[in-house]
Amino acid sequence: MRRLAWGAVGLVLAQAGLGGATVLLQLPSVVSVSHACLGQTFFATLLTLAVVLQPGWKTEWPAPAGPLDADAYDRQVGLLRLAGFTTAAVFIQLLLGALMRHVGWLPHLLLTHLAWAAVTTVLIAKIARRVSKEQAGNRFLTRPAAMLGWGILLQWGIGIATLFSGAAVAIATAHVAVGAALLGSGAVLTTGLFRVTYEISGPIAEALQQEAAR
Repeated sequence: MRRLAWGAVGLVLAQAGLGGATVLLQLPSVVSVSHACLGQTFFATLLTLAVVLQPGWKTEWPAPAGPLDADAYDRQVGLLRLAGFTTAAVFIQLLLGALMRHVGWLPHLLLTHLAWAAVTTVLIAKIARRVSKEQAGNRFLTRPAAMLGWGILLQWGIGIATLFSGAAVAIATAHVAVGAALLGSGAVLTTGLFRVTYEISGPIAEALQQEAAR
């Protein structure tokens, strides 16, 4: 966590530098897009820190549900990878949105943004369903998964409203804010699944494998 905290410090310093460059260089697209994406990454990092530093993060984790054999552990690793892919997909979607804001509503950018939104929605639906089924008793996982599931529905509604309103400032800002919340939820979920997989279940699975090899 200390490294993550120092990473957050580095991010906010870089964000300040990009913000100054954006003003001094009169909003060049590359700098503006980088500034937008870095800000949302910083938010996701702070949200992750806030969750993992709460007291219950170390003391209130339930034991793995059911017997943990090699197949169950492999499924858990797969769930972690799916969460990582989903969070990466959300970040790419935020990058596409930033390009649209700072480069312009070019037809190919809009179509790519919509197509990738569909891909991201499928990934979120899969991870939310699997977490609710496989980690039902773990609030550290079910809550961010639920936020992803409900958040993507809200994001679609705000996105459609953004299109029909001609990117009205209030609606477009809400669209960006919900996108940041989705990225943060994905980061928290991935961090939680990493802890379950490698800090809690990992030693159990390793012990089972060693016992089976005897």
